[in-house]
Amino acid sequence: MDHRNLIARGAPSLIIAALAFAMSSPLARMSEPLDPIAVSAIRMWIGSLCLFALSPRATICSMAGLSLRHRLQLLAVGAILAAHQAGYLLGLSKTSLPAAVCLVSVEPVAVVLVARMAFRSRLRPLEVLGLLAAVLGSILVAGGGGAENHAVGNMLVIVAVVLYGVYIAAARHLRNLMPVIPYAACVFGASALLLTPFAVARLGNWADVPPNSWWAVFALGTIPTLIGHTLIQRSAREMPAAAIALVSPGETIGSLAIGAWLLHTWPTARMAFGGSIIIAGVLTTGIAVSRRKD
Repeated sequence: MDHRNLIARGAPSLIIAALAFAMSSPLARMSEPLDPIAVSAIRMWIGSLCLFALSPRATICSMAGLSLRHRLQLLAVGAILAAHQAGYLLGLSKTSLPAAVCLVSVEPVAVVLVARMAFRSRLRPLEVLGLLAAVLGSILVAGGGGAENHAVGNMLVIVAVVLYGVYIAAARHLRNLMPVIPYAACVFGASALLLTPFAVARLGNWADVPPNSWWAVFALGTIPTLIGHTLIQRSAREMPAAAIALVSPGETIGSLAIGAWLLHTWPTARMAFGGSIIIAGVLTTGIAVSRRKD
């Protein structure tokens, strides 16, 4: 398999996905004071219902043709996505936006390691070097100072990052189960269903939420969820895991720029340094994986 050709062919989708994901953290911050789990549930409902509306017959027929085992697999992937979304937004609510989006750059570490374990292939020296650099950068970011930068929030973001790696590996493993849009609609729907009871319990008084927060949640459901995650689902079926993971550094840079512009949130010098090490490590890993022929 020539990974370089696959990456070149899929690059436009990955760039669009990175731009869509770059909006996620600033929009999540703008959705406050809505509870993070409520935001996670609502954005999943929006993504699922929009995709179902695009292809209702194919989605229903695809679901009807699945065995119980495959339906349970879809539910499991939905649970992973639900935990990823809730964990990340909860973490973001408890730490600074720059810290959270810098730690997102560690996602390639999780994606590559999970993929290597799932498909039983060994890491090469350059890949190991890149992954170690990304881990070192994440340690610097996690301890990167600032009154808003809290260990609990950082840890929740890191857990969400690991779950993202499992989510991408699952999408690749189940790529022949259903077409992309029905698959994404079902996974988003399962995620929404699992999150809803927790969201209802934590939502509080809807009347106290300003209109701008609702608009931010709607944008979360359409831009990073509907566009970003659906493109990632499609790309994960064909492209190597490390190439998919390269979306994360683009997301980090975009989120930092948007956060600085709209919310006036700037990374500390240590966080910026750590983030640059993460990105360098991720790019090193991506280059190493693109040279593989297996």
